[in-house]
Amino acid sequence: DAVARSGERAEAGRQLESLPLRARDAGRAIEIPEDDAVALARELELPEGWQMRATAPLRVDANGICHGVPVAVQGPGFAETWALSTPDCGVRDAQ
Repeated sequence: DAVARSGERAEAGRQLESLPLRARDAGRAIEIPEDDAVALARELELPEGWQMRATAPLRVDANGICHGVPVAVQGPGFAETWALSTPDCGVRDAQ
């Protein structure tokens, strides 16, 4: 259903955008190796059936500064690449 998929897509984007807050709250940097979907999933609460992997090493400093990278996103019926922006991990559709 398109409405449910749209809501899941928005939630997946919010999860990525929450990484700086998660790093600040934990008082530690978040470091995700390139192409490690499991490591990224440990940091997020993705909708069922969704997977993400950073296509370059992803780092969010303990102070919440995000070093933006492309993120390959797969959900039910689609695959896209989103771009995380510096310094806030804002999500933009890259392609």
